[in-house]
Formats: sequence, C-alpha cells, structure tokens
Amino acid sequence: MKVLAIRSDFMHHGAHSGYKQILNYTDPYKVIGVNERSSVKQSKILNAYCWPYEFVGYRYRKEIDLVHHLYADEFFRFSTRLFNSPIIGTFHQPPDLLERDVIYGDLRGRVAKLTHRLNKNRFKHLAAAIVTNPNQAEVLEKVMPKERIHAIPLGLHVDRLRPFFSRAKEQESKLQVITVGNWQRDWDFYFELVKKSPGLKFVLVNRKLDEHYRKMASGIAHLSFFENVNDEELYQLYSESDVQFLPIKGMAASNAIMDGLALGCPLVITDIGLSAFSEVSDIVKGFAQTDVSNAIAQINSFLNQSFSLRQETRKACQTYVEQFDWKAIAERTLTLYRQVLNDANS
Repeated sequence: MKVLAIRSDFMHHGAHSGYKQILNYTDPYKVIGVNERSSVKQSKILNAYCWPYEFVGYRYRKEIDLVHHLYADEFFRFSTRLFNSPIIGTFHQPPDLLERDVIYGDLRGRVAKLTHRLNKNRFKHLAAAIVTNPNQAEVLEKVMPKERIHAIPLGLHVDRLRPFFSRAKEQESKLQVITVGNWQRDWDFYFELVKKSPGLKFVLVNRKLDEHYRKMASGIAHLSFFENVNDEELYQLYSESDVQFLPIKGMAASNAIMDGLALGCPLVITDIGLSAFSEVSDIVKGFAQTDVSNAIAQINSFLNQSFSLRQETRKACQTYVEQFDWKAIAERTLTLYRQVLNDANS
C-alpha cells in the first residue's frame, strides 16, 4: 500500500505533537508539504497557499495507491482531477470555520476562494473524510455522502508522556492554572478571569500572542507568560499545574488538551467544547461562554479538592487519554486505508 501523504509541519505544534505524528506509524510511500522545521529553503508560494503541493505530488501519480491530505482544510483543491487514486482528507477546523471552507472556500482569502470555485464539487469525490471531532461531520454531510465520513480523533504519544506524569508533584495544590495555545482562544475572556483571580497563579504558553495581549500579560503579577518553550519544558509546566483552563470560540481537536490530560491536568473549557468529553465529566468541566464567575467556580472545583481526590482526578486524566495513543489512532487510519482500497478495487 503506497500512500502519498500531503502534510504540514508547523513550528507551533512542537516536535512531538501535531497531526503529522501519525506518519511515524503509517509508513507512507512519500511525504510532501509545508515543513517549517526543514533546514532546506522552501518556496514561499507553496507554503503561503499550500494547495500547490498537490501539483508537486502529481509526479508520483503512477507510483501510488492512495492520497491522504493530512490537512485537507488547507491543501485539498484539485487532487480529484490530478489523481486517479482514491483520496482521503482529514479536516481539523471547528464547524463554523469548516463550513466557510467547504461551502464558500473563503477561509484563506481571495485566492483560496477562487480555487474553491474552480472545483467546488471536489468533496463528493473524496473516498473518505476523517474528522477529528464528531461535531465537524454535520458540515461535511452538506457536501459529501455521510457514510464516507469517519471520526478518528487526534492522538498523542502516551509512552513519551508517562515519565513526566510519574514525576508530577505529590504535594498540595499550588493553585496553578495553565493555558496553552493560540488558535480560537477567547483572550478577552481569559484576561478578565485572570484579573479577577489574584489569589491564583496563572501560566500562559503561547508563541503567537497578539501584542495587545502581551502588554496585558506583562502587567499582571500573578501571570507567568512563556513564549518559547521546548516540549520537555512544556510537559514540566503541565506537571506543575493543577488545572488547564481553555476559553475558546470554537474547537475541533487540540494537542494542548490531550497533552494536559495525559500529564494529570483536568480541564475547564468553554461549554461549546464539552461535546467531545461527555463521558468524563469528572475530569472535564464546562462554563458558559460569557460567564466569568461560572468559569472561576469550575476552576475552583478542582483546586479545592482534597489531596487524595486530586490524585484520583490526575490518574483518571491519564487513564482516559490512553485510548488516544498514536499507535491506536494510526491503526484505525490504516484500517480505513485498506477499506477504501478494497472498495476501489471491488
């Protein structure tokens, strides 16, 4: 099974996270796409628009059995016309942004909108679509057959994270609340809550924070802002924290959430992100999108736990994420590959 994988390797994902990690377990025939970690100079046009990589991959059309767009939200435009092989696309955007892309094509500006119009029926020709959160499926059902949409979540390296979890502190709570990432975060809500909670210690890890919010962060004594940390430093910050707090405007999948849970940090998240965690209400709690007091109460519900209950919560977090190990996620994806190829050959 020879798979052409078209992917992105973004710096903000870190070396050991991001959807690209699945490639370590699926053994693709060829990998192309944006690589911000490469020491080789890359084309600005290719990296700016992403979809031209489809034409780079065209040279392999006679050698491959299947094409997998790991970031179909960005790369998938003309593959259904370029390749005779079955095509699979994985989608990562929250439902509202995904709808803008698949219905109107305007998520990435005027050029993206034009290329969308040139091949706007491409989705119905996908052999399969992978969504990282079931809440995305309803959008894709508008443009392709429902039976071809498969929910396979984002994974994580459980074995890599386990030693950091085992070294996590066993003393009483430090009242430390960590927030990681930038995309779809509600920063106005975040800083309002931080300012109203001087008795807590907040840790913010963000490589792309807007200058306006950077200035706000620098003026808050009980907030520690980290811009550039490596994976090990990030894991240490998680293991030293008691709760991860995520005020969001939309969500599909999140490395930040999964890494935090793997390292024993229960989650407090805007209620629009709760649907993916309905079965684990003991380690994930939601709050109303405009209710800061409600969010503070949910954070305190974890911070005020007894020592023994906090230890139980941490263990429950780690146990929950074991099902998302990349090895298991990759096997589900490989099973889909085989299913798609069997259907194509039958």
